[in-house]
Amino acid sequence: MGFDPREFLQRLRETNPRIHQAAPEAFEAYIDFADKALAPGRVDARTKELAALAVSVFAKCPYCIPFHVQRALKLGITPEEMIEMGLVAAALGGGSSMTYVSQMVQAIEELTTGDTLPDAL
Repeated sequence: MGFDPREFLQRLRETNPRIHQAAPEAFEAYIDFADKALAPGRVDARTKELAALAVSVFAKCPYCIPFHVQRALKLGITPEEMIEMGLVAAALGGGSSMTYVSQMVQAIEELTTGDTLPDAL
């Protein structure tokens, strides 16, 4: 299976309602926590999103990468800024993290093609 950022985002859109149905309180608590953790506070939302993107690369999460690329694009973060943060993750995570910088670049390219971003989750 290849990496298709739009397909991974679609899978999340399809499975999240099923997860919510199975365990609504836990799912809603997780979403609420994630939203609050990424909201502007002492650190602005842009910086938090760049950090989330770097962690996604470091964690080698093929679902997180396109999700956070999508969010970063909506915040006006440039592809170059995202790639630079991906390289920070690779500097700490080594060669295996570097391969996920490639997935991030692919997600940037795929998600900036066309007139609009895919629907949010």
